[in-house]
Formats: sequence, C-alpha cells, structure tokens
Amino acid sequence: MVIGKKTAAVLSAVTSLMVPQLAWAAEEKTTLGSATIYGFIQVNGVYEASPSNSQTWASYLSVAPSDKGPRGGLYTTARLSRFGIKGQMVDPSINYLVEADFGGTTDTNVHSGPYTSLNLRHAYIQSETWLVGQTYSNAYDAASAPDTVENNAPLTSPGVRQAQLRWTQKVGERAAFSMALENPLPNITEKDKVTNGIGNLPDVTLRFHQPTAQGHVAAVALAHRYVFDNGLTSHSKTGGLLGVSGSYKLNNDTLVYGVYRGVGAGRYQWGAYKQGAFDDGKEIQTFKTTAYHLGYAHPWNDKARSNLVYANMRFGDQPTSGGTTNNKGLSQYQLNTFFTVARNVETGVELERGTRLGFDGTQSHERRLNMRVRATF
Repeated sequence: MVIGKKTAAVLSAVTSLMVPQLAWAAEEKTTLGSATIYGFIQVNGVYEASPSNSQTWASYLSVAPSDKGPRGGLYTTARLSRFGIKGQMVDPSINYLVEADFGGTTDTNVHSGPYTSLNLRHAYIQSETWLVGQTYSNAYDAASAPDTVENNAPLTSPGVRQAQLRWTQKVGERAAFSMALENPLPNITEKDKVTNGIGNLPDVTLRFHQPTAQGHVAAVALAHRYVFDNGLTSHSKTGGLLGVSGSYKLNNDTLVYGVYRGVGAGRYQWGAYKQGAFDDGKEIQTFKTTAYHLGYAHPWNDKARSNLVYANMRFGDQPTSGGTTNNKGLSQYQLNTFFTVARNVETGVELERGTRLGFDGTQSHERRLNMRVRATF
C-alpha cells in the first residue's frame, strides 16, 4: 500500500506524540513491581445424615444439635471459590498479598439464600523480618494441618485470620522464631449468650519452626486477655495456649500431628471458639482444654491420594452452668480420597464423623459426606 506525503506527515506527527507516552507508560509499569493473579473455582457438596445445625456448608461440631432433630439433607455451594493477587512492591524485598473468597455471610441459615458476600481472607505486606496486615495467626502451623475436603480447621487448630504485626528472626541456617501482636477479640459466655469481650491489649503469639530431614517440628505459645465490662461490672482474666506440632515423612507417606494444652484458649482452638471463658457475674472463669490431631496421607499414584484424620478435644471441669456450648468432649475423623481429573482440576470425596459429649451426659453425632471439585488458575 502506497502512503501519500500528507498521510505520512500525519502518521509521523502522531507517532512523535505517542512514543514519549508509551515510554512513560513502560517506565511507570516497571515502578509498580510485580503482580500475579491466582485462585480457584470451587464447588462443595455436603450430605448431612445427622440433624443439621443450619450451618451445613462446613462442620460446626461444637454446636451440633441433638440427635432427635431432623436430618440436614443436601447442600451445595460455590461460595468458597477464591481469588487473590500477590507480588513484589517497588522494593523487591517487600512482598504483598490480597486474597478473598465469597464466604462472608454472617447469616447462619444458609438454606434461606445464597449469601455469597465477599470475605477478606488475607491482606498484608511482608519483608524478610516483618509482616503487617491480616493473615493466619502466628500461632497457626499450616504445615501440620491435615488435608481434608472439610473446609473448617481441625478441632485443635488456632487457624484464625486477623490483623497483626509480626517479627521473624532466623535461628541458625534453617530454623525461625516469630513473635506477633494480634487483634484481640475474646468471646465470653454470659448467661446463655456469647458476647464479644473488650480487647484492651493485643494478643501475643510466639512460634518456633524447625525443619528436619523428614519434615518439621514447631512449638507455639500465646496469651490473650479476656475483659468483660457491661457498664455495671468489669472483670478480666488471661487465657493462653501451648502446643507442639509437626510433620514426618514415611517413604512416600506423610504423618502430621499437633498436641495442645489451653486455659481459656477460646477462638485459638476451633473446637473451643465459643467455650473459652464464662462470666458468672462475679468473675471470669476459663475452660481448660487438652487436644490433639493426627493425619496420615498416602499417595496412590501421581493422580490420587487419600487421608485419614482424627482430632480429639477434652475440656476440664465445667466452670459454671449456663454456657452456650458446655461441651465435655469432642472427637472427629475424616477419611477421604482426592483425584486429579484434568490439568489443574481436582475432585475429592470424604466421609466425616463426629461426636459431641456434654457435661450433662447428652450426646450429638455428626454424619456427613463431603464432596469438592476445584479448578485452579
């Protein structure tokens, strides 16, 4: 195609204007750092043969209703689909991550509507030494968590996500020690209701992580403050948790474990999130907990793997009658198998059973079939 002199002059003028703009845009892009978008589309299905606690998309064993209630039936959802963006800031030594899913509802009756509002999971910046923002508690040892279809954490787990300031220091060549000041949000049971206590001091969490030739070992300690003030009376008490967790490689199989002892651990153990402390009108009393979990993972081949998981929690003497979840003991197991059905597409099926024992001798049982399809991008 032949271009006339006038056309060539116009193109030359336009190009002369665009080139500086394009150069500026390219330079501006490099100053923004890197960014990677990631996530997955996930569909969960649950068939609950036991009575439903109306929160059937995930297990809430600590508040499981009496066996005499109606069965929960079938529930499916895509609310746990997830997306995020991560990368480096202008300074490549500083990383950032923002992640969300669609499980942000506060409504417990999932059968009355989709309730798939946005839920912020993580939002933080991190250097080699410091982390500031919202993510899993420093007390959480993700590497010792069992691989389950069930979305909620094991009964033992301090898997809460919250805002924090975390400091990490290397110890030797591979080990690390971390300390964090975290957002306080204590739950206090008061006369058959759970009240958010006042947090006037940050929660303090400590963790030591040591890789080994066969896996890793971690130790955790934390302290948080319960403060109850209704305008007429004011009480306070300190709760805490100690734990040891880890993983161990057995040829191609992997064993994960965790053992925890708490006094008013509350939300730092999933099984005790509504049973950490009780205000009897005169003082705050705390529940003692002893809990452990075991998980055994076996890969059948490069496209199939199975897990057997067991968790157990026991509460000490009941402080005072009148709490909403006066559990004496909780036990739960999962048996599952995952299959890779296509590139980046995985499905899993899981049998889940649980038992809740009350201080009054009553029992509730959980019988669930969990299913999941996940496509990662």
